[in-house]
Amino acid sequence: MFAAITNGGPSWSTMIRAVGLIGVPSVIAMWLVYQGSLWSPKIYAETVEVHQTQAQERQLIDQQIAKEDQIYRLLQRICSNTARTPDDRQRCFD
Repeated sequence: MFAAITNGGPSWSTMIRAVGLIGVPSVIAMWLVYQGSLWSPKIYAETVEVHQTQAQERQLIDQQIAKEDQIYRLLQRICSNTARTPDDRQRCFD
């Protein structure tokens, strides 16, 4: 019965014999498992690709955050250097 599955799919006579031996619900369940096993490698490959893309995007976001932090500190220094009073200087760091 299972030898026919490995050759591209079960034949009709194999299916009818299986229905007679194990019943319709079991044959349907086995067919779904068989179809799922065909899709499993494709789903795994797509999942790996998505994880790699997410890691690259996470790295780009971290780089962007670091740049924004540098710009923010530069703006604080400019504000502090141009402030005329100590209160104005303090507001630069609030």
